[in-house]
Amino acid sequence: MRLSSIFKVLIFGAALAAAPAASAISPAAGERGEKTISLGAGYADYNSSAMAGVEFTYRFSRSFRLAPGVKYVFRHNGADALTINLNAHVPVALSQRVEAYPVAGIAFTNWNFQSSHDDTGDVTTRKSRFALNLGAGLGWRASSRLCLGVTAGYIFVRRIHGAEAMVRIGYAF
Repeated sequence: MRLSSIFKVLIFGAALAAAPAASAISPAAGERGEKTISLGAGYADYNSSAMAGVEFTYRFSRSFRLAPGVKYVFRHNGADALTINLNAHVPVALSQRVEAYPVAGIAFTNWNFQSSHDDTGDVTTRKSRFALNLGAGLGWRASSRLCLGVTAGYIFVRRIHGAEAMVRIGYAF
């Protein structure tokens, strides 16, 4: 995925955020104790493949939340992965409905590499590694319960690093 494509996704997300919404946000939106569950889909640069994931967030205060999650990078070019992430977000409100946030965290990655170097067929090599996540996100509160967002970042894994971009839809409770 080109860097210009990531910027187009971020600009589209900002345009959505500026659009007026049909319903009001509850006063508790963005308050301490808020939890969200989100489904996401995106693109992983390190094996040029699609990925999907689920993320849970818990807001400890208006300006800090933890976001554990799991992502699966679909097989392409002989590699696929499962990543377990623990990220921290520091949301900054841009308006009542829009927030931007840096993302930083750690991840445990489990990679499967397939090759056919022998006569018996495919050979799978598995590698498990710890990683660091750095990136940024943009969230839009469409209603008191519906959250939309986009994140882009970089995952630093020894010899298997690359950029990621995801769009998310979530439910806040």
